[in-house]
Amino acid sequence: MRANEQPNKYAAACVATAKSLDISVVDMNAEFANDGRKEELFCDGLHFSVAGAELFYTLILPEIEQRVKDDRGENVLSMNYPYWADINRVNPMDSLKV
Repeated sequence: MRANEQPNKYAAACVATAKSLDISVVDMNAEFANDGRKEELFCDGLHFSVAGAELFYTLILPEIEQRVKDDRGENVLSMNYPYWADINRVNPMDSLKV
């Protein structure tokens, strides 16, 4: 477990900092460690495998959804730029004019 000593300390500090600032946090370090599929979650020990990416997505999506909804539960995000298919390919700058 020596290899995980520093990352575990770092993750604990991140979680403690978020809690002290009253910010929601997902302890990915703990979630991944408790999952039980250790080697299966990473393709090279550092980068997510498909299974790791799916676990990350499953854990983080509820937090994202909670932050982008108003008090009625409706999505409050708006597009800053046009949808890619709506961009004028001949003169893209025309698509950015308000």
